[in-house]
Amino acid sequence: MPDADLNGYYTLANAVVMPSEEVAGEPVEGFGLTYLEAGCCGTPAIGTWLGGIPEAVDHGVTGLLVPPRNPGALAKAIVRLLQDTEMAARMGRMAQERARSLYRWDLVARRVDTAFQELRDG
Repeated sequence: MPDADLNGYYTLANAVVMPSEEVAGEPVEGFGLTYLEAGCCGTPAIGTWLGGIPEAVDHGVTGLLVPPRNPGALAKAIVRLLQDTEMAARMGRMAQERARSLYRWDLVARRVDTAFQELRDG
């Protein structure tokens, strides 16, 4: 779908469900921008405990994380968010607040700059 339509879809969704798994010889999910995009729209996310995903999804606060390759845990997390609409709404609000406060481009650029300075000086 076109990037211009993503916010509308995220806003309409009850949750964004994007489980990832390790594939031999391939890099794992480095961060998970999709989870933050959903969060900016107030939508909680379900992902896996893998790579950088736990950095993007704060388990139990902005969404839920499940073990990779565990369809039972994934199904349980989906049902939990769909049944507990109050919890899902709270997680969506927290996801929006977290994404907008911690992952603004000016803050991200500052953290990247600091990391490069530490590499240079270290």
